[in-house]
Amino acid sequence: MEREVINIRVKLLMIFIMVLILLVVVILRIKHTGGYYTLYYHLKSGSICVKKGQKVLKGQKIGVMGATGKATGVHLHFQIDKGDSKSSINPYDYVFKNKTFPKPEKKDDTSKEILLMVKKTIRGDYGNGASRKRALGKYYDEVQYQVIQNVKHDTTNWNNIKLY
Repeated sequence: MEREVINIRVKLLMIFIMVLILLVVVILRIKHTGGYYTLYYHLKSGSICVKKGQKVLKGQKIGVMGATGKATGVHLHFQIDKGDSKSSINPYDYVFKNKTFPKPEKKDDTSKEILLMVKKTIRGDYGNGASRKRALGKYYDEVQYQVIQNVKHDTTNWNNIKLY
């Protein structure tokens, strides 16, 4: 009799755990310029390939579609908003017509400063790793992004380096 009670408790615990797993929805939220966010729901558990604070490039793999939560099949729930679900924006034009988020205007003085840091980084003035991160301080992420864009577009000569 005691064995049956233990078996029933174990079975109930397993059912409870399975229900909890089914209710978990894996969501990735990416912040864009101008206060826009893109949200990716129902990603496969453990498939997110990016970390908090990391810059993400267009076309970069960020995760794998899944069927988490109450989903009945593998799919992606894609949403664009301005910080909450009440401000949801129809993503059709962004997905199928290459519409882009408006970019906030940069101050000229900051842009010139960042451009010079990008040029010096490509030239090797700041070293690499932790020493580069210390030298660039709060501009590190932006400079790294711009360096990657310049390398990607093969604009690495001092006179043709630019901001993307």
